[in-house]
Amino acid sequence: WGGFEKQFHVVVDPIRLVKHGLMLGDLVEALERSNVNVGGGVARTAGEILLIHGIGLVTTTKEIGEITIETKDGRPVHVRDVATVVEGHEIRRGVVTAQGRGEVMMGLGFMLMGENTDVVAKRMKGRMESIEKSLPEGTEVEVVYDRTELVDFVINTVKKNLFEGALLVVAVLFLFLGHFRASLIVAVAIPLSMLFAVNLMVQAGIAGTLMSLGALDFGLIVDSSVVMVENSVRHLQHDKSNRSVVEIVSEASKEVRKPTLFGELIIMIVYVPILALHGVEGKLFTPMALTVIFALIGSLIFSMTLMPVLVSYLLTRKSVSHKEPLIIRACKWVYAPMVRFAVEHRVLVLGGTLVIMAGTVPIAMSLGAIFVPQLDEGSLVVNTVRLPGVSIEETARFSTRIEALLKREFPDEIRDIWTRSGSPEVATDPMGIEVSDVFITLHPRERWKRASTKHELEKEIDRVLRRLPGMNYSFTQPIEMRVNEMIAGIRTDVGVKVFGDDYDVLKDMSEKVESLLRTIPGTAQPRVEPMVGQPLLLVRLDSEALSRYGLRARDVLDFVLAAGGLEAGEVRVGQMRFPLAVRLPPRFTNNPDLFSTLMLPAPDGARVPLASVAKVERASGPLVINREWMKRRAL
Repeated sequence: WGGFEKQFHVVVDPIRLVKHGLMLGDLVEALERSNVNVGGGVARTAGEILLIHGIGLVTTTKEIGEITIETKDGRPVHVRDVATVVEGHEIRRGVVTAQGRGEVMMGLGFMLMGENTDVVAKRMKGRMESIEKSLPEGTEVEVVYDRTELVDFVINTVKKNLFEGALLVVAVLFLFLGHFRASLIVAVAIPLSMLFAVNLMVQAGIAGTLMSLGALDFGLIVDSSVVMVENSVRHLQHDKSNRSVVEIVSEASKEVRKPTLFGELIIMIVYVPILALHGVEGKLFTPMALTVIFALIGSLIFSMTLMPVLVSYLLTRKSVSHKEPLIIRACKWVYAPMVRFAVEHRVLVLGGTLVIMAGTVPIAMSLGAIFVPQLDEGSLVVNTVRLPGVSIEETARFSTRIEALLKREFPDEIRDIWTRSGSPEVATDPMGIEVSDVFITLHPRERWKRASTKHELEKEIDRVLRRLPGMNYSFTQPIEMRVNEMIAGIRTDVGVKVFGDDYDVLKDMSEKVESLLRTIPGTAQPRVEPMVGQPLLLVRLDSEALSRYGLRARDVLDFVLAAGGLEAGEVRVGQMRFPLAVRLPPRFTNNPDLFSTLMLPAPDGARVPLASVAKVERASGPLVINREWMKRRAL
């Protein structure tokens, strides 16, 4: 993405071309016919064969200039007589700038479906290190975005949450059970249930991610085991018979077997509707629901089988205290009077509850809601759109200005900043030159000074970017933007699509939608996807005039093609191949008025200006035409 793709250019001089009575087609034909290699079979001599090769390929600008063009009067005319051969570059459709220092080249790695992000990214790192050694002197390779940073951060978050959650559950169990051995027995259910769930996750093809493992609640996992162990402890405390511990635990387990089974099944049923979700919601939440269900199944099995066995082995009548834990007694001391008061004053309690519930309704109505949570990726993307028709040089200058401004304003927040505009060489992500994505990777939150949250940082960046005129922009994140594009073809979370056949009606309707959205409270930065405004230089042929001068449409259209580059083969230099193109001098392509004065040689020898056989005019056309399901779409 960015940089220059080398080409060999035959920059034709229209005046000298007409002087020799030649058309562009004659020049292109000469280049194509004189830049070939051929095979001539074999020659047999003295018992051996010789392969016959005809070598006509050109490899230098000098050799291209020596190619002869056929003329009507038989005079030899060389390419150098009507054109200048130079090394140039392909028309650029994309540009990348970085760190506010100007243009760079960017490489983007693509991963195959089903591959592991962390593994592939680490392989790419290793490969880049080996490639860097063979790069030309002075060339530096810098990694500005590495998804493994996010992956590692998420994995560490999951590990931290799971570890702290397990410790918290064990501590709470010890406080409320009041028995160290009993709390350890219950705690065993956590790793065993997790192991059970992980095995089923492997079989179901569910990855261990923030969405699958991060939703696990160890309180749910140990719930049935707590009931089973606590009831066994209670029986051991109060049983005065001479029965063995095994018999007492067996009776206690049978007593709560059905309630615990029923309770766990109720919790599982709560997660079952999530399995019916489709689309992005299904892909996000189905792994979470299945993981929780797997863990609950494991917890239920272990509570019915392993917990009674461990209790019978590790607990005895003597090891069980006959006193309730202090925290239980404290809770009962506070809770018992409250229950008595509630029962004695039922009307007051019910009335107060209804009043409190009614008071929460206005608050609940004003709260926002989100179904799919937003993951903080630690990076930002500012999607910018400038005026249609902007040049690639102006795009690079403006992008560099944005980067330098943000770097200067947010040195403690922004680590790296780069901008990609237009389309890459491999057009997997085609955009217009006026569209740019400003990628921002951030320092750790502890270093920030201008903001404490990402939302606040976006507001501060928004305040800075408002100083720059002629630009619409919106905020998103790298992975979030890509997912939105793949799902709905848009780069923001919410979009309104308008479908139809009439381009003008589509434009009008989309502008009305934008005006309506601006009236909705809470709407942030509504904008319409630019549809018109691409400046055009139209060359409309006059068929009658062409016939009058004996010219063909192709004779004129070749000059139009040459404004951007008329293909005329390729030049091979060693093992590399570069396109060969015929182009007009910049003085014609950069001056529409001068372009209409191009002279064409007529068959009778007359010199015909382009304006006599075609109308050259400025116009404005569609910037982009998007389609979905065979319908034109506005956004």
